[in-house]
Amino acid sequence: MHAGGKVRIPQGLLFYICDNSVARIKCLVILLLVVSARVHGQDSEDYQAHGDWMIETKKYYRAVVSYKKAIELDSTNANAYFKCALAYYGLANLSETRNYFNLAITKNSNYTLARYQRSMLLIHMQQFGEAIRDLDFILGKSPNDTNFIFLKCVALYHHGEYEDAINLFSRLSELRQHKNPLEDKLFIGNCHLHLKNNEEAISLYNEVLSKDPDNYEALINRAFALLYAGKKKEACKEFESFVQAGYHSEAVVSSLKDHCK
Repeated sequence: MHAGGKVRIPQGLLFYICDNSVARIKCLVILLLVVSARVHGQDSEDYQAHGDWMIETKKYYRAVVSYKKAIELDSTNANAYFKCALAYYGLANLSETRNYFNLAITKNSNYTLARYQRSMLLIHMQQFGEAIRDLDFILGKSPNDTNFIFLKCVALYHHGEYEDAINLFSRLSELRQHKNPLEDKLFIGNCHLHLKNNEEAISLYNEVLSKDPDNYEALINRAFALLYAGKKKEACKEFESFVQAGYHSEAVVSSLKDHCK
């Protein structure tokens, strides 16, 4: 008992006892004690701590219940909304995951981690335009963070903004000091392929294959670039070699059927 005469229970202890003690009566006693003593400032924190523990043990439904109780007791707690979103993600409920990320950011518009996680979710949900907006906000604060730049490159690519993706990825390559040259050339080559800049794409794929001759993505995409560039004979030869090697992808088989009769 502290100076004010109110009983204070260490954070997390209440729920640890409730979840682990065989003698469940202890739990009821402590709950009654908390209610009667009106433990100031502990309730929301205890529920959040319990939720954290439930996430660690992958009991996501129980984590959601705890975080919602924490939110009920302190509706300004942006972190509780954020963690509730993570618990919903553990339950594969993407709609509620997104909803609680939104609520966390509503409570704290500068919550960078929540924006980052939401951008990852939006990319997964193929909501690329919204993901780009979150990443722009983050990059406004951390303009040279290569992880965030890479994510934005991915979002731009899948959103069909290939020119912007090329420009940003070129900057990313410089920030990385060109440590992954094959990855860089492959990504930019794929952008050029979508832009129908076929000769540029072929040149980049050739550079990748000169260092990594078994790079399947570069091999397949070079064949398509050759086909789009009007080099049908070369493209069909490559498609046929893929089938002979056992690469029976739908795109390859369809191209052989439609273009290489």
